[in-house]
Amino acid sequence: MMNSDIQAFDTDSNCVNLGQYSEEELQQIERERDVYCVLDAMAPREGIPKIPEEYKDKLEDAYYRYEHFIGIVSGGFEEVEIEADRQKYKHLLIPDNNGTIVFGERECIEYMHLTSGVPKIYCAVHEYEQTIDLIASGVMPGSPLENMQEVHSITRQIIEEIESEETSSIFVSKQPND
Repeated sequence: MMNSDIQAFDTDSNCVNLGQYSEEELQQIERERDVYCVLDAMAPREGIPKIPEEYKDKLEDAYYRYEHFIGIVSGGFEEVEIEADRQKYKHLLIPDNNGTIVFGERECIEYMHLTSGVPKIYCAVHEYEQTIDLIASGVMPGSPLENMQEVHSITRQIIEEIESEETSSIFVSKQPND
């Protein structure tokens, strides 16, 4: 299997076209180079818009706040503030079968949007980038390339849903009053 149009940076910061390598050769390259950078560069970006610079800090804060909100990290926010969020946005807390709150892509995006005011589409892109970082860092089990493809597919679907919602709300708001 050949991977076309995949690029990464070698140790000399020269761009390397990884599409010329077989899957086995890519595995060897991953062992020899900074795996994180290679995998991050291999993440699919087609159909994923770029985040405008003015939203980046707000998104970082909102994502970090979401991690606190669901309880996977602590510190950095006042517990009173996070508890207030848990009451206000309790519909975004998803328990697993054991009652443990789990991460949800759509809930994360909605939470980020509600707490930051950043348009949902950029919240979705930021959540995608954070997930790609987790995959590239080796935190997620399974094949990184397969995980990235799956996350890309899910994110594209979410972006299409957001665009459809926005189109529908514009259409509905332009309807004459009955």
